[in-house]
Amino acid sequence: MQLAVKRLISHQMMDHGVDLIRSETRSVPDMSVPIVHGFISRVIASVYEIDVAHLLAPTRGTATIALARQVAMYLAHVGCGLTLTEVGRQFGRDRTTVAHACEVVEERREDESFDQMIELSPAVGN
Repeated sequence: MQLAVKRLISHQMMDHGVDLIRSETRSVPDMSVPIVHGFISRVIASVYEIDVAHLLAPTRGTATIALARQVAMYLAHVGCGLTLTEVGRQFGRDRTTVAHACEVVEERREDESFDQMIELSPAVGN
């Protein structure tokens, strides 16, 4: 999991020049559900240059916010192994919404640049 997050951050720093705090990636704490959610939310909010609160908002928001939320939910489920229900609870969404988000991200991974951004680990990236 730590390697997966480090790779995502590394890709984002190269692609977007986002100045993320490297020390945050050196020692990801105990991977409890709220910590995973908080960490992923902060990283994705930084990458997409949005406020973390937008990821948790009860409304869809702009297309950028919706995509950022979908990517965050995908990473929490696929990259970190949280169940659809756990991810849904953390984002204030139903598990079926999380499943849809994962489908959307998987479809978008056909785009090479998007896939490079999402690539996490051999288990997820291949």
